[in-house]
Amino acid sequence: MFAPCTAQCLDLLLEDIGKLTWTSHVIAEARAVVKFITNHHKSLAIYREHSHLELLKPGETRFASQFIMLQRLNNCKDALQETVVDREYKMWLSCGKSAVMGKTVTDTVLSENFWQSVAEIVELSEPIVSLLRLVDGVVPCVGKIYWKMYEIDVGMMNSSLTEL
Repeated sequence: MFAPCTAQCLDLLLEDIGKLTWTSHVIAEARAVVKFITNHHKSLAIYREHSHLELLKPGETRFASQFIMLQRLNNCKDALQETVVDREYKMWLSCGKSAVMGKTVTDTVLSENFWQSVAEIVELSEPIVSLLRLVDGVVPCVGKIYWKMYEIDVGMMNSSLTEL
């Protein structure tokens, strides 16, 4: 069967992208944000006041989970920024044991460089994740795979030409 090999290759491609110096740093910061917000009842409750979307923790055995986490984080940018500037959140941080990590998370969430990097990684990985979802299904998809690969190739060529 053709699709499982394609899924494995695409997952390995995403793993390699995730190991690049600039992407691994952003992914580590994103994981820290998600972990901090979701592991503390108070921060999670305050976050839920500002968003109806849940933050996703990456799984080790799932395809593309780090990139899916980044996509969700990017979708929740405003809610996260509202959370860390919320008066109740600041009061909770000031009297809690997690003040140091909370300060780091707050700085990350308020950093425009962080969000710009997240958006770049999401834009880079979106076509690959989309193709991975297609080949990980149960329907025949060989023709669609060729079309998606063509789109990815043309998209990357166009983005590299605009950088010149």
